[in-house]
Amino acid sequence: MPGNHPFFDAARFPWDRPDARAFHDVLPTLVASQADIGRLYHSSAPGLEPLVPDAAHRMWKEALDRLAPAGGLGALCELLLARQLNPAVRSRIEAVRQARPSVDSLVGPPGGGVVILDRAVLRGHIRQLAPAGNPLKVIVVRGGPDSGKSHGRYLFELAARDHGADVIYLSADMVATVEEVVEELFGALDAFGEIPPPGETTTSAYYRQVWLKLRAVVSRRQRQLWIAIDDLGLAEDEAPLLDPEVRDLLDQLVLRLPNPVYRQWFRLMLIHYPEGKLPTKWSRDVVAEERTAEADVTADHVVEVLRSWTASAGRTVIDAEIEALAQHIVAESDAPPAGCCRLQRLHDLVSDTLESLVGERP
Repeated sequence: MPGNHPFFDAARFPWDRPDARAFHDVLPTLVASQADIGRLYHSSAPGLEPLVPDAAHRMWKEALDRLAPAGGLGALCELLLARQLNPAVRSRIEAVRQARPSVDSLVGPPGGGVVILDRAVLRGHIRQLAPAGNPLKVIVVRGGPDSGKSHGRYLFELAARDHGADVIYLSADMVATVEEVVEELFGALDAFGEIPPPGETTTSAYYRQVWLKLRAVVSRRQRQLWIAIDDLGLAEDEAPLLDPEVRDLLDQLVLRLPNPVYRQWFRLMLIHYPEGKLPTKWSRDVVAEERTAEADVTADHVVEVLRSWTASAGRTVIDAEIEALAQHIVAESDAPPAGCCRLQRLHDLVSDTLESLVGERP
C-alpha cells in the first residue's frame, strides 16, 4: 500500500529494524570520505542542511536521519546501486529498497518470542493509520473472551517502531485510574514535570489540557506517540476493568484527531472496548473497528507462519510436511488442556514447532 514503505515513507529512519542497522553499517565501508558522503547526501534530496564533518559512520548516521524525513532514502539507494558493488553490499542495499513494513510480520518484536497468526483486518487498519495524511487514526478492538484481542498490540508496536515513534501499552494490570494513565503517558516521553495540574478545571476541560500539553511535548521531540490502551471494557462480573474516566480521557483525544496538528502526532488503539455504539461525536473516518473470535485462526494461517519462518532461516521443508504439521497443531489446539485457551495453546505449539524446525524460537 502506498505510504507504508518502512524506509522511503518513514518520518524518521527506522533504527530499530535489523535491516536498517545493517544498511548503516555497510555505508562507511562503501563511501568513507567526507566529501563523497556529502555529495551523495545532497544528491539524494533538495534543500538539505550541510552535514557536520566527522567520522564516516557518524556522518552517515546524520545523513540517514536527515534523508528519511526529506524523502531521500530511495534516491540514495538508487545512487548506491548504480555503482559497482560486491554481492554482500548490494544485498544490504537491496534489502532496504525491497523492505516490507513490519506490520506484515508473522512474528513480533525481535527476541520477544511472539507469533502473530492471521489478523489480516488489523494489519490493514494499521497500514491505513500510519501515514500522517490518512484520516484513520484510531483502531477499536472488540471480541469475546480469549479471542486474541490484546495480541494485536504487537503489530501496533512493530508499526510504531517502523515509523520511529514512541509507543506505550497500558492495561488494568499496570494502571487503575486516569491519573496513573496520565503519568504513564508523560513518563514515556520523559516529561513528568510537564503534567498539567488539575487545578479548578472540570474533568473534560482538564483532559483537553492534558492532550494540548502532550501535543506540545511530542511536537518538540518530533516523534509520534502511538498509544495502545487495553481492558477498556467490563470484567466477567460486569465491573469496569479500568476507571471509566480513562475512556473519557481517550475520548478527548479521538475528538481532536480530525485536526491535522493532532493527527500528525498521535495513533490510538483501544482494546477490549465496550460493546454498543461508539460515541456519536467521534468522526467516523477517524475510527475503524476490528472484531476478534477464537475460531479466526485456521490451519492455513499456521502453514503461512511455518513456511515463512523456515524459508527465512534457509531451511527447506516440503509443503506436505508443513501442511501435516499445521493440521496436527490445530487439532491439538482445538482441545486445549484445562486452564489454557485455544489461541494460547495454538501460539505455544507453533512456537515449539518453529524451534524444532530451525533450531531457535521466534
